[in-house]
Amino acid sequence: MNLINRSLYQQIVNWFNNRGANSKRASLSAAVFNFGGESRVSSELQIYSGLYYESRVKERVDSSLSGIQNDSSLNRLKIINKSTAEAWAAEDEDIKAIVRKEREAEVEEKERKKKGGKNLKSQLPEEYARSVKALRTYY
Repeated sequence: MNLINRSLYQQIVNWFNNRGANSKRASLSAAVFNFGGESRVSSELQIYSGLYYESRVKERVDSSLSGIQNDSSLNRLKIINKSTAEAWAAEDEDIKAIVRKEREAEVEEKERKKKGGKNLKSQLPEEYARSVKALRTYY
């Protein structure tokens, strides 16, 4: 096997190894092209915080944090999360319906992306070999 074919062979072997069920590391191409992990759908509380933090939650958080000067950031985060959860629990159903609608839209968008685009992980080995060969003409 000559050097070019051996290199191409090794790239294909690496491609299979990096896509295995028990793969411990991401391939370089996965890191470059972002093949990997799907983003998760935000919780209702996260969406609520994103939409209404400044107008409905910030004042409550600031009053809770006012007595704390040199506390750790972990405790500050706990207070922020607790205050946000309390504000969410106290919200009326109209605001909760808006947040739930936003979350449903996020879920639908994720499903659409999952079905719509061609995921490069599902690429056939032959397609990958052709891609590698095409890339070699540029490098």
